[in-house]
Amino acid sequence: MPATVQERAWSSPIWYTPSAEARQGAKPGVTVADLKKKGAVALTDAQLKALIVGKSVWLRNTVTGEQFKVVYDTGGQQIVYHVNSSVPQPSEVGDVAQSGYLGTSQAYWIRNSRIVTSLADTPFEVTVYKIGDQYVAARSNEFGYANYEILQKPPLNLLDLGKEVKVPPEAEHGPM
Repeated sequence: MPATVQERAWSSPIWYTPSAEARQGAKPGVTVADLKKKGAVALTDAQLKALIVGKSVWLRNTVTGEQFKVVYDTGGQQIVYHVNSSVPQPSEVGDVAQSGYLGTSQAYWIRNSRIVTSLADTPFEVTVYKIGDQYVAARSNEFGYANYEILQKPPLNLLDLGKEVKVPPEAEHGPM
């Protein structure tokens, strides 16, 4: 029997730094500090319960443009639906798309003005801020950035979830 040799490659982390031109062209993210300077206020436990418990909440990731739905039932369970399965999923939260397809729920609770949950055994908290008539959310593991907008209306077409959709005025207000 011939000898078998198995080799493995290993590398140190590879860091990418965009060029100065690319950095200048990038849109800056919104931070929690920016929101607070503009008068945003974190929702209280009671306000969070009124906003999400027993409801389906549509969100948009303001970095990627992805839209998805989170169903928060009255028994303290949540399921994330309509996650684009072709988008790489962060390793710390597991395959969120598959969990939604399978109907796998996760526990959530509201404590200290935050929605506390765990995805793939990784706990994190979400703080929701109100600024004007808009709700913006910041996850505890995203370094002070508020990367989620709670949509006031669900998407018109589920096939267009990954796209920015322009709504004609007559669709918003009905036929004239």
